[in-house]
Amino acid sequence: MRISSNALDGNAAVTGPLYTVWHTKEVASTVSQTAPMFQNILVPLDGSTASNSILPHAAEIASKFGGRLLLLHVIPDLPSIMAATDGVAYVGNLSDEYRILEQEGHDLLAAAKAQVESEYQGLNIQLIQATLQGHTIAEIIASVAKERQADLMVMTTHGRSGIAHMMMGSVAQAALKKLNIPVLLLRPSK
Repeated sequence: MRISSNALDGNAAVTGPLYTVWHTKEVASTVSQTAPMFQNILVPLDGSTASNSILPHAAEIASKFGGRLLLLHVIPDLPSIMAATDGVAYVGNLSDEYRILEQEGHDLLAAAKAQVESEYQGLNIQLIQATLQGHTIAEIIASVAKERQADLMVMTTHGRSGIAHMMMGSVAQAALKKLNIPVLLLRPSK
């Protein structure tokens, strides 16, 4: 990603491998006189390679605009864990399963933070872990975005289509419907 200025028309842009965000010189000067354009950048993560591929892009934006990364991981609640057994009797302690999921989420966020800090020392990074508690992931993302005053969400889309998209839905699409902030979606390369 790079920030550039077009000498011909005086406009500035933030450019990445798959996106360009343009703003006029007037907007850029107003933004620089007030507050950074993107102060709180929400980055939902699920631990997948696709999800983590957004981290360098989000970190670059935060670095260029002096923003803070809000790394979010959502863990299922106990009813979701029970539903995942598909009606099969579950033998074991669900609270132990929940603690394991909590620890895995904590480890996932710590690894993401370490990945970002390896290239961007001094970047302000906040780790957030949330539980579904009867809500959808998109609802949790929207709630965290509002609570933490996110002004940009950056996430990957798994790029499902057809039956897979219809059956599994799209967290990115559902989140887009619930948010009123800019969203940068990146489909990772295969």
